[in-house]
Amino acid sequence: MNWDKSDLMVMEYLNGFDINYIDDVMLSHGTQEQYVHYHFQLPNENIQFLKSGNYSLNIFHENENDDPLLRLRFYVSEESAKASLNITRTSNIDQRNYMQAVELHCNYNYNTIDDPFQNLIINIQQNHQEFDELWFYEPNFVRDDKVTFLMNEDRVFNGGNEFRFFDMSNLITGGQNTSNITLNENGYQVKLRPEIKRTYRQYFEYKDFNGKFVIQSHQSDLINTQAEYATVLFELPMKKIKEDIYLFGQFTNWEFMMNS
Repeated sequence: MNWDKSDLMVMEYLNGFDINYIDDVMLSHGTQEQYVHYHFQLPNENIQFLKSGNYSLNIFHENENDDPLLRLRFYVSEESAKASLNITRTSNIDQRNYMQAVELHCNYNYNTIDDPFQNLIINIQQNHQEFDELWFYEPNFVRDDKVTFLMNEDRVFNGGNEFRFFDMSNLITGGQNTSNITLNENGYQVKLRPEIKRTYRQYFEYKDFNGKFVIQSHQSDLINTQAEYATVLFELPMKKIKEDIYLFGQFTNWEFMMNS
């Protein structure tokens, strides 16, 4: 996925100003850990997008544009086609138990795409992961305004594993997969139940948020200023390995981070 800076002028892809102030700021109150809640929404009255594509949102102190505190990548898309995606077992017998094959059907606007064999490129990501993505370049069939990409050996994903889940929305009684919750001078400490190593175990489908998270609190409805932070202890009993182990999901911005 291309994240290089575009040569377009700002006025070509934005209507408004490319620098905005975050003025929706609230201080937490009644919490063990004091924090500031910032709220910023795009598009807004000062910024409207004119083109679809890849965008980078940088948060920085005033007059320190070159030293961002936070960088968030996101996509602006437009529904210019309707797609139907089928996920099935691969036809390769040796890979059927761990690989997923992809078949795609979609329509296109032949007024803007005159040659779908050359000008139509499809990108599919698994759980928002750019390091685990497929590119479809040439359809197998084109009929009227519809194209079909049939599954083959190059259009497969590793089935991977289900994300693990826990619930710490109730810091008094605990929640699902929490083992112990304590409160000391450093705030709340949440210990999770030891996870089970899933190698060689039968696959079990778990209906979760696929790595995403939801902010909730049973102690208050004012989650933006009264929800609590906590230190969480993860535990996975297994033999020591040489490779690094990471926590990964939306709460790490879908990145493998050194502090996760």
